[in-house]
Amino acid sequence: MIIFSKVYSHESISSLPDFSPEIFYIGNAIDDRTSEIVKHAKLKSTSNVKAVKYDNLTIELIIDNIRISLRDINEYFRINNFKKIVIDSTSLDFPEILYILHGINLSLIACEIIIIYIEPCDYISRNSDIKEEEDFPLSENTQNFSALPLFSINNNVQDKSVLIATLGFESSRLGQVLGEDDGACYSELQAMLGLPAYKPGWENRSLNKHLNYFSRIETSLTPYPACNPYEMSKKLTDFYETHSKIVVTSLGTKPSVIGICLFLVNNISHNTRKKQIGAVFDFPTKSKDRTNGIGKIYTYHLENTYSLK
Repeated sequence: MIIFSKVYSHESISSLPDFSPEIFYIGNAIDDRTSEIVKHAKLKSTSNVKAVKYDNLTIELIIDNIRISLRDINEYFRINNFKKIVIDSTSLDFPEILYILHGINLSLIACEIIIIYIEPCDYISRNSDIKEEEDFPLSENTQNFSALPLFSINNNVQDKSVLIATLGFESSRLGQVLGEDDGACYSELQAMLGLPAYKPGWENRSLNKHLNYFSRIETSLTPYPACNPYEMSKKLTDFYETHSKIVVTSLGTKPSVIGICLFLVNNISHNTRKKQIGAVFDFPTKSKDRTNGIGKIYTYHLENTYSLK
């Protein structure tokens, strides 16, 4: 089981401690913050920096050009036996973070995990006279929503799931998942709104862009702490206790992604025919220069505790 230990905030990348990890996982540099953290990782960890990408066509995790089947990801971590792992969630996406943590969790190796997230100074938007109606083209080339392998469940008209979705600034993605379903698999929507938001008032932008979708399906709106993955994981655990089938999709902040991933990897082994959790995703390509500047930096410290029992 992976548990939260500590959370720290930092004002600049230069103020980050020297974590001295055995391995440092990063994604692609596409804006100011990801460029700086990739540069920082390579400066601090040299050959220990590994680029990670999930290939949803071959169902493999690509780590530094080495393809690893999801069925073997736990073996990768067991053999390497890393004791300190750093993950840059800023440059990685939901599937990469999920499968890295899942592999660590299944490896039964006790280790320390540090996840870094960097807020931008601002998101790049298309101009609008009304702030709440600004459009943020954060991703492109999205695909249809599909179940994430190892986290898929049996969904059908007779036994529908509750869809839990974090709300971000791209409302079209929620519209897409609801449109693709058209009442076939989801009985209701649990919309998660991050509070306090990235900036004061930004929760109104997110909510305003999603309101028209709430009439398509029975919807409940639930706030969650936007920068606190521990609380996000706890809220999902509460839903899990009161619902027989839930499917989660991450459309919001990266800290919420971390919370979702921890909830999934710690609970997926408990799935039964009558009580199940799963996840869906649309594998978007992140837009280049989607943000500018570097804002507050968070480091989330976790521990994999299975072998400590």
